[in-house]
Amino acid sequence: MKYFIYCRKSTESEDRQILSLPAQKREIQTYAKKHNLDVIGLFSESASAYKIGRNKFNEMIQRIQDGEANGILVWSLNRIARNPLDGGMIIHLLDSGVLKEIRTPSNIIKNDGNAKFMLQIEFAVSKKSSDDNSESVKRGNREKI
Repeated sequence: MKYFIYCRKSTESEDRQILSLPAQKREIQTYAKKHNLDVIGLFSESASAYKIGRNKFNEMIQRIQDGEANGILVWSLNRIARNPLDGGMIIHLLDSGVLKEIRTPSNIIKNDGNAKFMLQIEFAVSKKSSDDNSESVKRGNREKI
């Protein structure tokens, strides 16, 4: 197996992030070394996953489709997708066998029905959380006006 590491934080201020990009990189690289995983590249970006169009994410997906890697290492599954198109692409890559697994420090997702179902739930929960945050911001802005 060959893995890409993917680290993402949204464009929000640092104090609102769960884990900074350097901390994500350090934790995932430590995990990869501990489990003797073959990491061939690292993608890191500050971008919301709520909308499609993340440059580094799209580059990683293209390189997976090109056969350079068949696994993703990520701090948390919600770092991958918070929109249905990106989440659907990940599920499709698992279905087609192009992507063999996604690993977090606490989970391994492979191409089996239960794992993909749980992954879809994780992506849906992430989408719902983003939708709720958006509504809260809009409500707060209306209140300020």
